[in-house]
Parts: sequence; C-alpha cells; structure tokens
Amino acid sequence: MDNLANLKLEYQLTRMISFLFERFFYNPQGQESATNSVKTAIDVVVQYFQAHLANEITIAEIADMVNFNVSFLSREFKKVRGILPIEYLTQFRIDKAKQLIVEPAKHKD
Repeated sequence: MDNLANLKLEYQLTRMISFLFERFFYNPQGQESATNSVKTAIDVVVQYFQAHLANEITIAEIADMVNFNVSFLSREFKKVRGILPIEYLTQFRIDKAKQLIVEPAKHKD
C-alpha cells in the first residue's frame, strides 16, 4: 500500500513539474511563454518601484521577490525597458520629485 501511495505521489509531482516547465519554460511555437513570464515579472518590479519609491530598495531584494538572480533581472529589465532597474528607479524618483516641486498643493495630505 505504501508503495502504491508513493507511486501516485510521484506521478502527481511529475505532472505538476511538467505543467510548470511547459507553462514557463517551453513553448513549441517559440519562446513566447518564457518571454511573457519575464515581461510579467518586469511589470511586477515596476509596480513595486512605483508603490515603494520612498523606501530603500536593493536590486537583490527585487530579484529575490521575482525569483530571478540579480544579473538576469538587470539584463532582462534592460532588454524590456531599455534601462537598468536601478536607473529606472532613480529616474522615476527624480521625475516624481519634479512633479512634487511643480505641483506641491496637489500632493499635500
């Protein structure tokens, strides 16, 4: 009985791993699924930057948040956005500061 239960569990795990692999890493028509998942992760990073621009943010914590290593995140972010993530965050902060200087009354609590 234990052997049968182990086989069923192994089968279920194999199916789940296969599904995840096909969903995120393999697409017979090309790399569309993997590319879309990277773009989705980049969008999550951008949304995080926008929501937490006043906080201290490291690229290592962001990479960890989307389960990428720092080098991969930086390289893919630059491919998608044309700028490194830290440069994007810095520019976003500068633009937001400019906006606050020009329109201070709209942003007071």
